[in-house]
Amino acid sequence: MYLPSTNHSRHPSFTSQPVAKFCDSLFLNLDLSFVREYPKTGRKGFSNHSMICAFIVMKCEGFSMITDLVDYLNDNLLIAHYCGFDISLPLPSYWTFDHFLKNFNQDILSGIMHSQVLFLSEKGIIDTSFIGLDSTPVSANTSHNNPKSFLPCCPFKLSGTCPINHVKFHNGRKNQGCTKWITIPNDLRLFLDRNSKYFKSCYSLCTECERYNSRFKNTGQERMWVRNKSSVANLNTFAHISLLAVAVASVAMSGSQSYRKLKSVKRTA
Repeated sequence: MYLPSTNHSRHPSFTSQPVAKFCDSLFLNLDLSFVREYPKTGRKGFSNHSMICAFIVMKCEGFSMITDLVDYLNDNLLIAHYCGFDISLPLPSYWTFDHFLKNFNQDILSGIMHSQVLFLSEKGIIDTSFIGLDSTPVSANTSHNNPKSFLPCCPFKLSGTCPINHVKFHNGRKNQGCTKWITIPNDLRLFLDRNSKYFKSCYSLCTECERYNSRFKNTGQERMWVRNKSSVANLNTFAHISLLAVAVASVAMSGSQSYRKLKSVKRTA
């Protein structure tokens, strides 16, 4: 689909029909009615609804950097239009997106995610009778991932006693304490009975978590390029919202099972 730009300083954009229809259905079934679109006072700026939709596009396209999102929206004005931006005016800059990501209320994004889970639960797509837990590393440019940002401090320094009586704890200095690594050789997984019926029934649920984590990484969350904890937290929530939005749009469009794969949803849109 060709959409000529109304601003002569920008290039015309070309967006394929399936991708355009996918984004249209994605936002059509996204409930943002409880999210305040503009602040009560001060300059209106860009719509919060449009900014949220833009970050959903970012995660659906698997972008890990905001610069990729900015370039994509400027090259695909139809997608920017579906996000709710006025394409006759300049789109948000990198710094606008960065500021929004850093300062937007995490509770609001959690509320969006909560409403999506409830909708999918009512449709029988999500089973809420149990909770599965799994973990995946997220590498981010924050001080928490930089060992040079922290000095080794012993957790028992203030108590004045060492539970293992390490020789370096009482070193005669004012700041006593030491860092000692203890290796625990016992692996609890070695004691599992993998042939039991209970383990086999639980293992199938475990693989569901692992498959979800795989789709989560495909949204560009495996390597983060933002530099503060709030931005990382919001991007993680946006990734979950985008995956849930794909499922909601798929159910609303055809009720098929293609919500498991983003590429399948785009092809069938």
